[in-house]
Order: sequence, then C-alpha cells, then structure tokens
Amino acid sequence: NFTGTIQPHSSAIIWFQSSSSRLTAADFNAKFGTNLTEGENLIIIKASKPIPTAKPVQLELLLGTSVINRIWYNWGENSSEVKPDKAITFEYNHLFSQTSVQTSNSAAPTPGNVSSSQVPTAVTK
Repeated sequence: NFTGTIQPHSSAIIWFQSSSSRLTAADFNAKFGTNLTEGENLIIIKASKPIPTAKPVQLELLLGTSVINRIWYNWGENSSEVKPDKAITFEYNHLFSQTSVQTSNSAAPTPGNVSSSQVPTAVTK
C-alpha cells in the first residue's frame, strides 16, 4: 500500500517488481526518458507475487476508505490485454461511476504524463 499525496491533475507511477528485482528508479528513467523520483512520483512495490498479466485485475484509488477511482483489465472477453512494452490507458469516466474507461491496451508508455481526458472537467454552477 502507498500512503501519500498525488496532486490534482498530476500522476504517480506505481512500478510493481518481483521481490528479487534489483532495478532502480534510475533504470526506469533510462528506459522511459523520464526524471521521476522514488517516493515522490515513482512508487516501487516489491511483491512476492507479481500482478497477473493474464488474469482479471482491478486496482482502486482510495481517499481514506472511500474509492475515488478504479480501473480493471483482463476481464471477460479481454483476458490477455497486457502486452510487453505497451501501456493500458484509461480516461476519466464523466458519468461519475468511479470506474475509468479503458481506451487502449497497446499505447506507447508515457509515464508521468496526464492527458486532459484523464482528469475530471471543472464543476461549474
């Protein structure tokens, strides 16, 4: 679990690794041409079991104990959406269902970049 703050209209990258991995933030930055900082906008999680790449996965973003957003992949007919060196991208669901809408499973990775379609529009009266 990560406890911290993600500023509005910004991002935090969660990099899941096997518990035996020796890769560092510098390795991540070199691969993707980024300048992310571990513990700030890059969270490295070492796990004894990796996130499945061919089984259904749901990830939730919590504020306290309330779900404020979730994503899922590999559900139903799309049971093998994970592709090597490709990103699964999502857009904010403007129907306020708390579940983002998947837009691609073969996008070029752009860690740290947030498009306007990935954040809610301003609420106006």
